[in-house]
Amino acid sequence: MLRTFARFSLTLAVAPLLSAVAAPALAQEPYAPPARGWLVKSREHVDLWLHGFALLSPPDSALVPLFAPDYRDAIVVTKNGRNILTALDANADSLRARYARSPQLLQAQFLAFRFADWKELTQAIDLFVRAEGEPRRAPSREAAALIAELGSVFTSARDRDWVRLFVESLRDEDTRFHAAWWREQQASRRLALLRADSLWTTTWQPALARYLSRTQQRSGDLLLTLSLAGEGRAAQGRGGAVIAVPFPETPDDAAVALYVAAHEAVGSLVGGAIADNTTPAEQRSGTAARYVAAAQVIAGYELLTRLLPGTADGYARYYLGVRGGAAGTAGASPGAALAQAFALPPVILEAIRRQLDITLGGI
Repeated sequence: MLRTFARFSLTLAVAPLLSAVAAPALAQEPYAPPARGWLVKSREHVDLWLHGFALLSPPDSALVPLFAPDYRDAIVVTKNGRNILTALDANADSLRARYARSPQLLQAQFLAFRFADWKELTQAIDLFVRAEGEPRRAPSREAAALIAELGSVFTSARDRDWVRLFVESLRDEDTRFHAAWWREQQASRRLALLRADSLWTTTWQPALARYLSRTQQRSGDLLLTLSLAGEGRAAQGRGGAVIAVPFPETPDDAAVALYVAAHEAVGSLVGGAIADNTTPAEQRSGTAARYVAAAQVIAGYELLTRLLPGTADGYARYYLGVRGGAAGTAGASPGAALAQAFALPPVILEAIRRQLDITLGGI
């Protein structure tokens, strides 16, 4: 869940609407097991899109950072070691300046989940830019609706210039660096992906199935994503729900992806609990929004204590690590330490527990 920002959702299938636009070819998808329910996958265009945002985002001191804290530095070191400089590097200052001044651009992260691949995503952006964000210039009613949707994120001429430059920069980044690096990462982490898929298929998905079904999350794609850590992304994709989680480096770390899946799965429940238990003044002042990060961590823990109790301590330790340890929690159990590190008003905590009990009633 992306804190305090509305999730961006395109409602159209865009491939038939767009004229051909040159775009770099991406590697064949490395993994997509033939199963029902939630599938564990990786998607190159999602990684490339979020890679760009991760490199442009400022240092994050939030309870749960939006990107893996060491991702940007690791990429810089890798590119420097290979003597690679791309248009994304050259344009970074300009892109970062506009990004910092326009908080609504953060919502554009969700665009990648609504498109099948990089070509389709960039065709949509190119159509939007050529039409100067004006639906009346679209060649069809469907294209006009698409342009209007994109215009809800890129609301001004400067924002259109920003996304045009961002896409151009990512194309060069992909050609010179990201495509080859991404394939290397897929190969080196393949055993971790297989382990995450095994854990999810045999243990986690069956245990969470009732909750997921009762919260309209019966099926979807669980995307292992290279730039993320404790803060995943949950969105509606063209084929159903999408949850993006961190891509573990080794099989021993595979459970990390599933901890973040649980964290994301409780997003709608948390939103309701906070909305129902904060005042209009707290909502206007931003106080309610500041509860979201802590509430989602705690709700994920509460969910696992009910459905997968053997994983709850591991989840707590992971998010304590994301928090940077837990000062003042020496000797406490992982759950107690988590409650101290991500403290919530009692009324919100009780609302979360009550809503989970209602949702899971009968289990």
